[in-house]
Amino acid sequence: MTLRNRLREIRQKRHLSQQQLAELAGASQQTISDIETERRMPSIYTVMQLSKALNVNVETLFYWEE
Repeated sequence: MTLRNRLREIRQKRHLSQQQLAELAGASQQTISDIETERRMPSIYTVMQLSKALNVNVETLFYWEE
């Protein structure tokens, strides 16, 4: 199984740039980019901050793909 994310999709639906989301979540723009392209696995802290910033459940942002 592979852990996937819907971060870009949700961010774009909320009309946020990567930089804007990064500021809301206390992360860098590069971190957001790396998570969206699945080059980086975020820490649980970052996951929780993203979830809070986007007002969605963690399960909405990240999911398992078989």
